[in-house]
Amino acid sequence: MDQKAAHWREDRLRFRHRRLQVEEELRQSVLARNELLREQHQSIHQLADRIIDRAEVLLEDARPGSTAVALNTIRYSARSVQTKLEMVSGLEIGQKGMA
Repeated sequence: MDQKAAHWREDRLRFRHRRLQVEEELRQSVLARNELLREQHQSIHQLADRIIDRAEVLLEDARPGSTAVALNTIRYSARSVQTKLEMVSGLEIGQKGMA
């Protein structure tokens, strides 16, 4: 009986140790994913800023008509990307808060 109990305890300790290893691997994976997402968010936001800035500079020199409309569309689209990016970020932050 003592042998069975000792074997059972060893199995339990091995299982617990493995579970802790897997949990740590998962934590590290989630941290790496979050860092990558943060970098991607920042990069997309900066890109949209540059698009907006350049469109505004071009718009100052544009003649009324199709060129101005196209530039306004580009500027609007870049702002829309930023807005959607912020909405997604807010959703993810909200989900983390609920977890």
